Amino acid sequence: AGQGGITRVEAWLTQLGIDVWHGRPVHPQTQGKIERLHCTLAIELTNTAVVLAAQGDLRGAQAMLEESLVIKRETGNRSSVAFSLSQLGAVASAQGDLAAARRHFEEALHIREALDQKLRVAESRLDLAGLRLDEGKPAEAEPVAREVAALFRAEKMGDLEGSAYLLLAR
Repeated sequence: AGQGGITRVEAWLTQLGIDVWHGRPVHPQTQGKIERLHCTLAIELTNTAVVLAAQGDLRGAQAMLEESLVIKRETGNRSSVAFSLSQLGAVASAQGDLAAARRHFEEALHIREALDQKLRVAESRLDLAGLRLDEGKPAEAEPVAREVAALFRAEKMGDLEGSAYLLLAR
């Protein structure tokens, strides 16, 4: 919000009973501490979301990831934004909301492409290939999964290569 307004994160913290303090202008040490706190909070929200999803609480996971995404967007960490979007896509897919999953996966892919993150782009492409399978389009998923598996093999990333082959086995 800036310029006297409050951000969504500030409103959320206030609702939780947490006092919001601002650093002194033109005092980078204080601003850095606040930025670090925001990053830590976003990471912990994401970690909590992963645990909730593993426990089957998809709504709780979605809520945590959405809050995490707000913070990550406000702090400008595009790589972390892409990660949260990818996680949100997985949760949406598990909830059966394939349209939302596609939006999240595609936005994550575009960010990773812009950042030139070759392996993360491949992960996003694999997410979208899995979604194509969920949509009943295996002919569209298979070539992408094979291409991504070959990339992961060349990069000696056995776990991710295995994920691609598991997708092909579905």
